[in-house]
Amino acid sequence: MFDGNKTYGQLGFKARVQTLPEHEAVDRIVLIYQSNKHERFFGFGEQFSYFDLKGRRVPILVREPGPGRGISVTSDSWAVSYSPVPHYITSQLRSVYLENTEYSVFDLRNDSVVEVEVSALVLRGKLVYGSTPLELIRSFTTYAGRMSPLPPWLVGGAVVGMEGGREEVLNMYRLLTEDYDVPVTAFWLQDWVGARKVPWGVGLVWDWQWDNVLYPKFPKMVEWLRDRDVRVMTYVNPHLVPAHGYPGHSRDLFQESMDEGYVVRKGDGGIFLSYLNATMMDLSDPEARAWLKRVIMDEVLSTGVSGWMCDFGEALPLDAEIGSGLKVSGNEFHNVYPEEWAKVNLEAIEEWGLEEDVVFFTRSGFTRSPRYSKLFWLGDQLVTWEEHNGIKSAVVGMLSSGISGHSLTHGDIGGYMSIRRHGVEIRRSKELLLRWFELAAFTAVFRTHEGSRPTGNWQFYSDNGTLMHFARNAK
Repeated sequence: MFDGNKTYGQLGFKARVQTLPEHEAVDRIVLIYQSNKHERFFGFGEQFSYFDLKGRRVPILVREPGPGRGISVTSDSWAVSYSPVPHYITSQLRSVYLENTEYSVFDLRNDSVVEVEVSALVLRGKLVYGSTPLELIRSFTTYAGRMSPLPPWLVGGAVVGMEGGREEVLNMYRLLTEDYDVPVTAFWLQDWVGARKVPWGVGLVWDWQWDNVLYPKFPKMVEWLRDRDVRVMTYVNPHLVPAHGYPGHSRDLFQESMDEGYVVRKGDGGIFLSYLNATMMDLSDPEARAWLKRVIMDEVLSTGVSGWMCDFGEALPLDAEIGSGLKVSGNEFHNVYPEEWAKVNLEAIEEWGLEEDVVFFTRSGFTRSPRYSKLFWLGDQLVTWEEHNGIKSAVVGMLSSGISGHSLTHGDIGGYMSIRRHGVEIRRSKELLLRWFELAAFTAVFRTHEGSRPTGNWQFYSDNGTLMHFARNAK
């Protein structure tokens, strides 16, 4: 069964499968329509390996790629994306997007047809009209949403990513501003929550309150830097680990969320444990959302910080048992989770009255994420020149995601992921970091990252020449 409706610049369509009880169960619908060998396809959200997707099979499922996307020795498919979008434009000024949130696949391998498969019994979408690529994007973003301009403080210089505690930060501030004339706009401090041992070395305590051992009098430090026109940004994600054993924390948010039943459960009813045995907040539950939003306000915004990395959002199981406050299944909610995660953060800063000043930046996303995210970043690039997940992929990722409405995005300068496995060792070189400075100077935000193995990577402070090049490109 097929029906359509037309709005300004767009024509809606809907197809549904109706089955009889005696027929075999059906769990998907396929739409096939005409193309030609000359038509090139662009968009599909954040795609890192190829800007033109003609000849490819593009899955639309929010996923964390893992280290080394597309490199056989480290990971799997080039097509894994933190922020895929069921939307494209073509060289022949045709554009389609789906309103479905379920898993879908766009198969562009046949020169003469496009095949769209959706894991649902109802397929909904729009054909978009326009006489230029910009008109097509403008029309699409009436549905997806449009991002707001960044505050002036964020785009005036370098966002310095570092770790180590209060004294390390203050010493770095003096070095950069007094000795190298670096326009420091902010310090981004992932380890504001404290450090813990993880399989590859040292990681973060996923319990969203400042660690008063590593950062004593943290709000005072934030205020001191703010008086010198330097902001502080931190880190948050929708997972929690137990806080007992960490003397710098006054609350155990993990236990609070468990006691209230705010966490995602597996299909068998057991607690879902994600990366590093952390629980995941059930954002389909209105009470869980309200609690997490209050945590962000009480524990993060109250310290005076001006933003944070809004990490993760990709891990919800397709068979998750969720609160269903939004009346959806895990299959329907998986791709929507990143949108809702961004929305929780946006609501927190709006209720705090700082929506024009505070910026959080997200890596996971879906169709309507531009409506809620303040800024995107490209996730965990390898510290290499490699095309699927190194510096080249950062360029392609920004271009492709821009087609689908991600107008404000950036990457970790120098990449993030170092690798030491299967006889392969990858470290950030000085030359790569210098060239990444130059790339980042032309992106929305100029932000450094020490990487997954800071001691093995070349850093902006590793020698005098690197510091000078860093200062030049930050201006």
